Amino acid sequence: MSFDCPSSVGPGRGANAPAEGRSKAQECAVWGLKRQKALELTKAKKFAEVEAIYKQIIEERRALNLDLLSELDLLTTLYLNYGKNDLAETTAREMVVSREKISDSEDPTLAYPLEQLAKCLDRIGKKDEAISARARAAKIQKDAQSIPHFGKILLPPGAPARIKEAEEMRLLGQKYMRLDLQSKALAYFDPRCSTG
Repeated sequence: MSFDCPSSVGPGRGANAPAEGRSKAQECAVWGLKRQKALELTKAKKFAEVEAIYKQIIEERRALNLDLLSELDLLTTLYLNYGKNDLAETTAREMVVSREKISDSEDPTLAYPLEQLAKCLDRIGKKDEAISARARAAKIQKDAQSIPHFGKILLPPGAPARIKEAEEMRLLGQKYMRLDLQSKALAYFDPRCSTG
């Protein structure tokens, strides 16, 4: 049984049942209500209560092997707004690390947490590190949008090297399909790349 809320992105974000015997929809609704309460408490400047809510949601979602991006992003923003710069940086870095664990290094969904880390680093005065994080995010976005072009196939059909290359192309095409980069994937499935 797969379990994940609509706000979570990508494959493989959870194979465990919801906490306390609740259904998937019930668990998502509970987290949604907790987030709403946290937003109300934020307006009332109740930092400790908001922090506790976000940490609780993070731990519940972590126990279910779910995506933590939204909650870590909210917690980072909370820390920045309350001048807890060390905690903000740690949480922003955790956001990137948690996304790296569940995605490919070329996954376009990694760009957002990198951008958020860069904003955090800018805000706390670590400009050089922010530039580096932003450059990595830009590279991922550029790579996601690029379509590869291949030269003419010179090897004869059935040649072992051509078969090996075709298999590598097929695997790359599958990888890009999983990353939801269909246009890029189609270039790897082009019939001109076949084994003959």
